[in-house]
Amino acid sequence: QDLLLNNDFEDVPVSGTNAQLDASLVNGWNTTATDNKIEIWRDGFLDHPAYSGTFFAELNATQPSALYQDVETTPGEIIKWGFAHRGRNTDETMQLKIGPVGGPYEVIGDFTDGKTAWGYYSGEYVVPDGQINTRFLFSANDGNAAANLIDAPTFKAIVKQTDSIVVVVESCKTDLEITKSDGVPNYQRGQN
Repeated sequence: QDLLLNNDFEDVPVSGTNAQLDASLVNGWNTTATDNKIEIWRDGFLDHPAYSGTFFAELNATQPSALYQDVETTPGEIIKWGFAHRGRNTDETMQLKIGPVGGPYEVIGDFTDGKTAWGYYSGEYVVPDGQINTRFLFSANDGNAAANLIDAPTFKAIVKQTDSIVVVVESCKTDLEITKSDGVPNYQRGQN
């Protein structure tokens, strides 16, 4: 199960080709923008197809900002992350940052893509000791307020299964006998 709510931006009240919505209308998502706007695009808007589904987001709605979600995590668990990224007008760069709510955040990487194709990125993140709430933050590196498209972000906790086997060894008498019959007086380790 994905840790993110509305991970593919499909749960949005957009009837036209795009909209700049208050973050409260985009289920699960928050923004660092001072006007609290998140921009959502429909498949095909300005000749950009969705990577997945019908809708995707632009990282900067009206100003340079970041999109993020906070989720409960368990220290030591492994989280598989992935997302699709595309430049809006040219080659554009964004960062994925992960860390405790309020920071400091670890920069997972810089991701650059052009406007003609989506790039898809994935990896793993190990939740540090003591970190029970984690923020996944997508931010544009470009100062341009019209840049960086994102779709299909996923953050899945890997469930570790632990099995146990109980072996009971009872005391038993063993009589072992070896008989040499090949006439070789000495043997070397590894030989037949």
